[in-house]
Amino acid sequence: MEATPRSPGAGQPTSRAAVLPSSPADSAPCAASGAPPTIGVEEEFILVDAHTGVPLLSNTAVAAAGTALGIDLQLELSRCQIETATPVCARISDLVRELRRTRTLAAAAAARSGTRLLATGVPVLGPLPRAITDTPRYRRMADGFGALAEQVICGCHVHVCVPDRDTAAQVSNHLRPWLPSLLALTANSPITANVDTGYASWRHLLWARWPSAGPPPYFRSARHYDAAVAAMLDCGTILDPAMVYWDARLSAHLPTIEIRISDVPATVHETVLLAVLIRALVTTALSALGRGELARPVGDDLLRAACWRAAHDGLTGHGIDPTSQHLVPAARLLARLLAHVRTALEDTGDYACTRAAVARILDHGNGAVHQRRALRTGTLTDVVRTVADRTADICPPDDDGAASYPADASERSEPTGERPVSAATASGTRE
Repeated sequence: MEATPRSPGAGQPTSRAAVLPSSPADSAPCAASGAPPTIGVEEEFILVDAHTGVPLLSNTAVAAAGTALGIDLQLELSRCQIETATPVCARISDLVRELRRTRTLAAAAAARSGTRLLATGVPVLGPLPRAITDTPRYRRMADGFGALAEQVICGCHVHVCVPDRDTAAQVSNHLRPWLPSLLALTANSPITANVDTGYASWRHLLWARWPSAGPPPYFRSARHYDAAVAAMLDCGTILDPAMVYWDARLSAHLPTIEIRISDVPATVHETVLLAVLIRALVTTALSALGRGELARPVGDDLLRAACWRAAHDGLTGHGIDPTSQHLVPAARLLARLLAHVRTALEDTGDYACTRAAVARILDHGNGAVHQRRALRTGTLTDVVRTVADRTADICPPDDDGAASYPADASERSEPTGERPVSAATASGTRE
């Protein structure tokens, strides 16, 4: 739920701010003029018993084991959750390396404590634990929001640096129509408490119950944003600015934007794809703003409905096109997102890899698809095993066509070959 300060040095433990912690991307300046924005990523995970797969209230023990291994694992609202964060990264190749490192060390810390690390938006097996991590702030949240604070949900937060907070507010406006597609892409929480919920992202439905959650409003400026936050503070719908749970939010004090719409992706490769697309969306927004183009407003009700549809259908059904207000195959909306950011991706040399990564997910499925496939062919225990195996799948992909980001454009000696997006999936004809 909260961001964590990190220094650029990998693996160095850092202290948490007392009330309003900084994000990874907040801990270093933006990239030089003309360079792609710097980026940082946080991932939240569920801890389960290594033998039964049931959530285990062991985050303090796992965090202590992480300290011994050289990684700073943060405690989340529930005692069966931990969070990792990368340092600020200027290159995607650095981000890939850091995400692999943090998942590897977090899984090792969990194993030392007799637990397994699961990258899934909600616990697969029940009953769900009802134990809040014992910190003053979390106790205040439990006192103020009751059973709402007993949720166990895991997301992924991507922080991108922008020139200033006013620009961040305008970038948020440009990103609003694309948030549902990012949710559909990463949907990874269809099963919880032993049942299939009927949603690809049940986490999104649970998250939306908070009064400060959901798509961000359309903001005229950073001052407008701050006024909305102040109003929520005055009304008591949030206890502090860190409880602003909009799907995209500004830093309280630094020029960054944080995108937090997604479930924690099932694999490192999917997290990298999410981060690359978000950085490209931010870059594309910055280019539009440089031409004096403000974002077209999208109604809050329409955007909330589009997010609900994305959470329900994921990638295998339909989504709502915010422009036409019509149902469109989710795969086609993702293809439109890729086309929207193509120039930004080509400028960094990432277009071919990103296109191939999108094609792979459309062909083979995201986390929600894999969980349901495991349940159809096996048991809930098989679902937990599948999630755990994919969480730890941090090695470079084999030669089956999967995409990776081994280096940034400036480091490559020759271009990467493209793999076309499947025509069937682009047209929405896949099952």
